[in-house]
Amino acid sequence: AQITKYHIVKPYKDGVDYDDFLIALPERDHLASFTKEVPLFLRYLKVVTDQEGRGDAFAAFLERAKSGLVVESDVYITSDELLAIMWKNGYSDAERNAVQFTFPSDYKFHYPELSVMFDIPEEDTYKFCMRTRMEDSHIGELDFSKVKREGLIRDHWLIFGTGIFIFKTFPFFGYYFGVKVFGTSMWCWTMWHILNRFIA
Repeated sequence: AQITKYHIVKPYKDGVDYDDFLIALPERDHLASFTKEVPLFLRYLKVVTDQEGRGDAFAAFLERAKSGLVVESDVYITSDELLAIMWKNGYSDAERNAVQFTFPSDYKFHYPELSVMFDIPEEDTYKFCMRTRMEDSHIGELDFSKVKREGLIRDHWLIFGTGIFIFKTFPFFGYYFGVKVFGTSMWCWTMWHILNRFIA
């Protein structure tokens, strides 16, 4: 398990950090990806595209998902959210029932699936899914290598240098405080951050 900075426990994954999408506003390449197996969706999509005469769309999606569909893990809408959207947009009971009885209630429709299912550009479905997750203040997975803070020790030395420059003009803040107290405190803080990174 991994405890996020919001004190919420999430499953531990190597190379993944968690953040609130509404606060972080992550770029597309900052999101953590995974390979999703979609046999159930392919069977459903085959029926839909045959009815609508979009065999080429099915063939293209099948080629893309042949060895697993690579998607950003938190850019999705749930089955319940999809059913509510279909109801708002005037889809028939038969169309909504087809989705409801085919997919489990915890199924996550990622944006490439929604794009091919409703014949909507992928960029639009990506934006819609991200907006839906942000409205929920969703704490999602980010690629740690893309979002980790750079220059940690450099920042601490800048704080130390600025602190010494300011404190040298204060009365009673001489060498002892600047180097022994403030300097040692800064060193301990830096070591604490570095050890936290190695341990985590």
